[in-house]
Amino acid sequence: MADLTTHNASACASTREWTGTIRSVTQAIYTVTWGRNYSLSRTADFGYTCDCLGFKFRKTCRHIGEIEARDGEDARCTWDSRWDAPEAADGTCPCCNGPTFSFSFGA
Repeated sequence: MADLTTHNASACASTREWTGTIRSVTQAIYTVTWGRNYSLSRTADFGYTCDCLGFKFRKTCRHIGEIEARDGEDARCTWDSRWDAPEAADGTCPCCNGPTFSFSFGA
């Protein structure tokens, strides 16, 4: 069996936790959150949640789809040094200039 090698990497903090707001067609404002989601299963998976009634009953809603389709400053950044460009020298995300976190993984 091959040996496991540990590698260091970093990712944008919004890959762990992120919150955005969206206005519905009825002009109500809903909060969509990305992070550990205990409501979808008994294990803590990462995923989106929304505070609208549709999500409460169906575990999905149109607001999540609209948030996922966003691009620009108010979008959730998914930068990860394992498959994207290396981080900036000052430790900020090269895509959104937000904070990053470091982690190790085995390969």
